[in-house]
Order: sequence, then C-alpha cells, then structure tokens
Amino acid sequence: MPTFTEEVVRIGNQEYEFFDRGKRKEYQLKVFARVGDYWKQGPLINDRDGRTDVDFTGLNKNDPNVIVPDRQNKNPAWSAAFISFVARNSGAGNTFLYSGFHSKYILAALKEAANPASTAKFIAKRHTQFTPRVGDLIACGRDSAKTATFDTAAQFADNEGFFPSHCDFVIGVDLANNNVLTVGGNVANSVRRKNWPLDRNKHIADKNPQSPSHNVICIIASSLP
Repeated sequence: MPTFTEEVVRIGNQEYEFFDRGKRKEYQLKVFARVGDYWKQGPLINDRDGRTDVDFTGLNKNDPNVIVPDRQNKNPAWSAAFISFVARNSGAGNTFLYSGFHSKYILAALKEAANPASTAKFIAKRHTQFTPRVGDLIACGRDSAKTATFDTAAQFADNEGFFPSHCDFVIGVDLANNNVLTVGGNVANSVRRKNWPLDRNKHIADKNPQSPSHNVICIIASSLP
C-alpha cells in the first residue's frame, strides 16, 4: 500500500500533468471541473464547480476551449482547496485540518509547535532551522500578511482565523544539488511546480522564489510515512 509521502508525490505530479505542466488555466474547459473536484474532495465544499459569481451562459464564442475570458474570471482562490485535496487523497485522514484557507492549517501547525509534547502529524518548523522533506508543506504569507513570520503569523489572523497565505507541497528534495521541488494550486491560475534553492545549511530562503513579496512563515513538517 502506498505511503502518504508517495501519494503526495504521485498526486501532485498527476495534477501538474493534468494542467499540462502549468500551461492550462482554470478557466479552460479541460480543467474547469477539476477545480471543482478540489473543493468537493478537499475541504468538502460541494457548491463550487470551478466557478462562482459568473453569469455562465456557455463557452466563449471566440475560443471553444475557454469557458469564460480571463478578464471575467471570478473563480474563488482555490490553492488551499488543492492542498486539502492532495492531503485527503494521499491518506492524511483526520490528522490534517482540511480547509479552504491555508491559514487554518498553518495556525494549527504553529500551535502544535508551541507544545513540546505534541503528537500531531503536522507541526510547524522554523525554515531557518529545518530542511524540507518530501510530504512537508512550505507556508508563506502574502498581501496584507506578506511580512508574517513563525512568531507573528497569528497576529495577522481575523476572527475566523483567516489571513492571506499560500502553501505548496514538497514533492522532491535534491540535497546534492541544493534544491527543493514543490507543487501548488492556483499558481498563475494553474497547477505549477517551483524550485526552492537551499543554502549551505540546507535551508530555504526567507522569500518565495517566484513571488519574492511572499514571506516564508514556516515549514509544516509531516511525520506521516
């Protein structure tokens, strides 16, 4: 039986390929319904089929492969739904806090980190002290929370535990070449991979390499096999 880590890699790469390695966009016909699957199978929100708040009357007449032009695309942010989808389908069970908000499971992991006796399967680690492993998550703050850190992230949360953030699953670690490979959803309206360079101590830098305005909050380390 495949392990959680093996399934994270398999599913992450599967979805990356389904989106034609980041070339297909969420508003295109082939992947439109797949975004709905992320909601239905991740945080278990069943009323989103990949698009909301759009007067959908059929395919775009100018391009039969596009459901709605990019400028009219109003799909709610689905990056956390993607992470929840991957975690659930990889076998995380009740060990992961599935949510449409990254901040929910970031804060949960940070809370566990404050408890030395925690037996949680997902615990936050300082990115300056911990080398990412396959199956871990790299968490970043963005927009109004772009300066959030391991010690300050909770201060950015509203009453519902939300703050703007993003997570990617680690699907490859090459220590010989100082590189970490991740996959994430709703990255440029697609599923894409990122390369995160490691420094001489085998740690990632303080910023997302593709979105330097996003601050790394922590690595959410998984102890699932």
